[in-house]
Parts: sequence; C-alpha cells; structure tokens
Amino acid sequence: MRSRAQKAQRLVSVQAQIKRAQEWKLAEIERRLAEGEAAQRGLIAVLGEDHALYDLFIDTIARRLRALSEEAGRIGAEKQAQARLLLASAQRLKGAERLAAAADEEAQRDAVKKELLDLLDASLSGRKPPAS
Repeated sequence: MRSRAQKAQRLVSVQAQIKRAQEWKLAEIERRLAEGEAAQRGLIAVLGEDHALYDLFIDTIARRLRALSEEAGRIGAEKQAQARLLLASAQRLKGAERLAAAADEEAQRDAVKKELLDLLDASLSGRKPPAS
C-alpha cells in the first residue's frame, strides 16, 4: 500500500505545480491589463493638456485609445478564462490531497495491522516478538 500513497503524493506534487503555473499565467494577464490601463490613463492625461500641436495628434490618440480599449476587452476575457482554469486546477489539487491523505491513512492502518498480526503470531508460536 505504500506505493499507492507515494503515487498519490506524486499526483499532489504535479497538481500543485500545475496550479502554480496557472497562478503565474493569471498574474501575467493581470500585469498586461494594468499596463494597458496605465497607457490609457496616460493618453487621456495628454488629451486634457493644452498643446500647440494638439490638433495634429488627436486622431492618432483617439485611434490608440480605441485599440487599447479593445485590447483591454480581450485581455479581460482572457483573465476570466484563466481564472476559471485556476479554479479548476485548485479543485483538482484539493481532490488529489484528499486522495493522498486517504492513501496515507490506509498505509498506516495496514502497517499497524501487520505489526499486530506479527505480535499475535509470535505470541502464539511462543517465540520472542520482533523488535519494532
């Protein structure tokens, strides 16, 4: 039964690595979203200022703001999808942890059972019980 517990522990390790990778992906998406929002704020601040060349660049700034807004929408959808993936991987990790705990408990019960059977066998045969 020890190998079952070891396999379950390896499964927990793999699921934890997958969850960490999902967390890193979500953090990267959030960083990209924050950068886009900062760029939008910067362009809006430029629109609020009074420049001599303001009329030359207003169309370019408006196009860039529109592109940033569309990109923010795509990144927001990507963030939601990644958050769902992270939740699913967290649930798989919890399931693997429960499985590992059950396998460990079973291995401990089997070890105690074996030890008791050895003691019983030794006492019935009249020999000295094995040292634990």
